[in-house]
Amino acid sequence: MKDAEWIAKLLRHGLLKASFIPDRNQRELRGWFAIIAALLKSVQDNIIGFNKC
Repeated sequence: MKDAEWIAKLLRHGLLKASFIPDRNQRELRGWFAIIAALLKSVQDNIIGFNKC
């Protein structure tokens, strides 16, 4: 049995809980945090590179 079929069967029998889907504001905030984290990582990498010179 394929995974999708198995999951569908469990769902039909009420054995799965609904997944949490964040609202638009939460998704947007997560996106901003991901961008900030990537920028901070880039700055950190550059500082480490400068210190090696």
